[in-house]
Amino acid sequence: MINALRPWICCIGISLSFIPVVAATDDQPALVGESSGSPLGIFYFLLAFTLGCLTLKILSRYAPDLPYTVMVFLEGLLFAVLAEKNWLPDEIREAIEMWLGIDPHLFLILFLPVLLFNECMELDTQLVKKIFKQAVVLATVGVLMSVVAIGTAQYYLIAPGLGLSPSWNLYTCLCLGSILSATDPVAVVTLLHHLGVSPVLTNQVSGESILNDGTAMVVYTLFANLEVGARYTPIGLIMFMLKMCILGPIIGVVVGGVALICLSRTNRTVGHQGHVDGTIQLGVTIIAAYGSYYVADEMMGSSGVLAVSFAGYTMAASMKPLLVSSETIRSVWNAIEFVGNTLVFFLSGGLLGQALVRSVRDNSASFTAVGAMYLVMLVTRSVMLLLLWPLLGRIGPKIDWRSLTVISWGGLRGAVALSLAVMVTKSEEAFPDVRLREELMFIVGGCACLTLLINATTAHALVNFLGFTKLTTSKRILLKNVDLSIAEAAREMYDELLVDDEVLRTSCPK
Repeated sequence: MINALRPWICCIGISLSFIPVVAATDDQPALVGESSGSPLGIFYFLLAFTLGCLTLKILSRYAPDLPYTVMVFLEGLLFAVLAEKNWLPDEIREAIEMWLGIDPHLFLILFLPVLLFNECMELDTQLVKKIFKQAVVLATVGVLMSVVAIGTAQYYLIAPGLGLSPSWNLYTCLCLGSILSATDPVAVVTLLHHLGVSPVLTNQVSGESILNDGTAMVVYTLFANLEVGARYTPIGLIMFMLKMCILGPIIGVVVGGVALICLSRTNRTVGHQGHVDGTIQLGVTIIAAYGSYYVADEMMGSSGVLAVSFAGYTMAASMKPLLVSSETIRSVWNAIEFVGNTLVFFLSGGLLGQALVRSVRDNSASFTAVGAMYLVMLVTRSVMLLLLWPLLGRIGPKIDWRSLTVISWGGLRGAVALSLAVMVTKSEEAFPDVRLREELMFIVGGCACLTLLINATTAHALVNFLGFTKLTTSKRILLKNVDLSIAEAAREMYDELLVDDEVLRTSCPK
């Protein structure tokens, strides 16, 4: 019983440790017996977590094809709208407003490391080596093409055509392009695993996502710096890119290597020491996730996302033989990812709910902007993949048109894009126009919601339509032989049991 509860106790403890930082505090210290902001912060966490558990249970029974994250997103949106309309009790409304005012840097360091790290640990490192060049091309050239296309469409077509805020300048539009270039195909990857689709295709989808998250974050940082007045010489720009794109992965590899050494020194499996070392190993993985991000992002000014990704990949490649219990590590990290995704999507839905109410009050054209941007995203990703298709086939496993279709349709927007949008929403110095920040959150949240509602829910039908689930002739023959072998083994066992039963009845008469 205790072992079953350990993952949840661990991940809840990690989440609750941040609540005092999130909770609002007054200038005056709280008197003895008075309630501070922390209980309200805990209430919001419990609300999101309870709704998440109930939603997951209901969906698993009645609607298994519907993505869990989109429902949590809509629940967060609903509660925020109710709070904005003052239709909730004061305590609930204050708790929601408290979390919706979370510091953006805290939001990133709280959620991104665990979500990225767990995704990296799930990779098949042998297959990743084969598709690594393809992932790099998609995460560099592909992301830059998407950033330019989406940013240009927003700057020249959507913003002026729909009468959005006049503060949508070129740098801000390119920031939006970089945010919407970060893909998060968790729902599609889970589906591909469940259907038994080619592991190569599954790793192509997830590998591209992990790397392009880091690239999108770097490009966003560049254009956000330009937005606040930074100027780069050619040498300065090169140094900035080297610092962000090279130093971050180096830090990740170093942290991952140190973590592997620690795992090798704590891998006793006998008795009480095995339990102690297993707990320490779990702590090492959590420290590696948060430590790589903090060292790279906060201490070295590099890309924390790339550092976490490379730390996770470095450990995934060599840590399985060193683990006392790989099942425990996986269970705890899956639980942590569940809590992280629940809070990210619930909180992002809440921020979109705020923008939704204010957008209806200020400018209803934001709804049209979401639909237009969603179409731009689909077209941009399809064209980008078609242009890079010949190159991708030369540098890695061949990609047929069916696989290319799944990769294109599986480019969902999720936790990373929403986290960056939250950061923009709270960055008043870089983006002083309130209307601009609300429109950006509305567009990013709306597009993420549409990809989850449309792309994720139809991915199963698309995979079936393209024939990925059809059995090949060789698989049919193999399965037939397996069936025959099982039937023959069952008959032999049955005959042996009959003989034994006859001998028993003969030797032991009544």
